[in-house]
Amino acid sequence: YRLRLIVEALIRAIMTGLFFGLSISLVTALSFKYLIIPNMRDIHFMGMSLEMLMLVTTLVVGAATAISIGVSTYFKRFRSNSKKLAKRIDALGLDERVTTMVEYRKDRSYVAKVQREDTMDRVARLNIKSFKIRLPLVRIISCTAMLLAIILLFTLVPTPNAASIQEYEDMVAELESIREELHEIIDESETDSAFKTKSKQQIDAR
Repeated sequence: YRLRLIVEALIRAIMTGLFFGLSISLVTALSFKYLIIPNMRDIHFMGMSLEMLMLVTTLVVGAATAISIGVSTYFKRFRSNSKKLAKRIDALGLDERVTTMVEYRKDRSYVAKVQREDTMDRVARLNIKSFKIRLPLVRIISCTAMLLAIILLFTLVPTPNAASIQEYEDMVAELESIREELHEIIDESETDSAFKTKSKQQIDAR
């Protein structure tokens, strides 16, 4: 019973962490998609494209949030203890017998001893399969929906002004090409000028 309760607590903590992590990731991705990228002229940051920066930031922020909240909620809210276990077993039809046994576990009186023995006998006759792990279905559905939204945001939803950004990239590449051509022309002109000056000096010397 305790192992099943521990597994349930871990699942609930993980899904809670994922819920908040995916929420933050979705907000971060939307902020990049519709606020940051359309308003930035420089399409690169620290050697990364804005799309790559958006992906990295979304993953890092989401993972950090999910891990921190998942760990904290497990230890502060979901972690199994004797009282929680007793309540769950009592819910199988034991009418708070297990809770009473846990509360009076240090009582050495004859009545407490008989009550513990009777409770242990009833618990032993229970079918462990009746102790089901309760899955947080609402959180699972919510996390699935947010994960699909994030995937669609990165793959299918176009970035506003994406065409303008591409045009800007093409323009920068063309200007760079023109600059290189101008440098080549200037270098050739300087070489020709130097050659003509040298030839003239040789003629004058003659």
